[in-house]
Amino acid sequence: MNYKIVSTEKEIVNLKKAWDNLYHNLDKKTVFQSYIWNYTWWKENYNDHRLFVVIFYEQTINDLSAIFPLMVSSRGKLRFIADTHSDYSDFLIKSDSRVDAYALFKTFYQIVNREEKIRTIELKNLILCSNHYAIFVSIFGHRKILHQTNASSYLKLSGVDINECFSYIKAKKRNQIKRLYKKNSHLNATYHAIETGIFPAKKIKEIVNEMVKKGVRDKNFLNPTMILIIEQLYKNGHLMIQEIKDKEETVVMNLILREKGSDRYLLWITVYRDLPKINIISYFILIKNLCKKDGRQFTIDFGRGLYEYKITNFLPTIHSEFTFFYTKRNFDFITYLIKEFTILAIKPFYKKHKKLINKVLCR
Repeated sequence: MNYKIVSTEKEIVNLKKAWDNLYHNLDKKTVFQSYIWNYTWWKENYNDHRLFVVIFYEQTINDLSAIFPLMVSSRGKLRFIADTHSDYSDFLIKSDSRVDAYALFKTFYQIVNREEKIRTIELKNLILCSNHYAIFVSIFGHRKILHQTNASSYLKLSGVDINECFSYIKAKKRNQIKRLYKKNSHLNATYHAIETGIFPAKKIKEIVNEMVKKGVRDKNFLNPTMILIIEQLYKNGHLMIQEIKDKEETVVMNLILREKGSDRYLLWITVYRDLPKINIISYFILIKNLCKKDGRQFTIDFGRGLYEYKITNFLPTIHSEFTFFYTKRNFDFITYLIKEFTILAIKPFYKKHKKLINKVLCR
């Protein structure tokens, strides 16, 4: 199998068509593997990192077998592009039994070990739902670790109304849902997508400014770079927006990642005004409207992070997320282990005393 390392902006721009073709033909994918997500994040936020996008192909690069969307930091760490922003990181590998995963990963291993400027690999937010990663991890020898670092959750739903969708929930909780929805039945939802209208940037910014002013979010929440990326996703058909109004006032905007024709809706970012339980209400409204649409099965994806209000109200299925680390040097391996175990020990204490610690640090 042939390969090429894409390391310049000109090369990655020229790769767009082939990348899009592979992406749209994948059986399983998320927007985090799309060209627009990876290119825009690198261009706007990580252009101090060297691109290290590895592409594999049989004959020509117009017919790709795989893309590894990676970059190298100044300290020689090989990472997924925009890994800290991606709920699910992954390679793009052609949905074809003819692709030899072992040969693919073995070649990648050899590429990494030949590249002197790469010291370590750290791949975050991996969902180990295919045997590809079992093969991938097995190829790397010593000085490697695969450990759980996060979790994500989702719901598979079907039905023509809320009662049918939430039939798996106990009656007491279903009655709470019905009362909450009835109490907010005056709220109206409309949906924005590139096919139906322009990106509502002004409304989003107004609510974000209000959230920051009231201290609900910090001043960097949805900064100009993030707004630009959101708009690019919208214009390229990867994003839909649920806008909820109380009479004429917009009270919630749910930014939902969804591919055209897909039945998976990833509840990515929500901006909202200060109303009781408005996050939960907006999710119920979305689910009710999707139920009414045609009664087919659909998936509500809550993405990365196990937030209590999502878990207690929706009882979703939970998937663990993992980080893979590999290094060529024993010293880097020991340093990484010490750092990770220190974080593991300190994190619960910090969460418990977060307000006090931040108050002391701000003095």
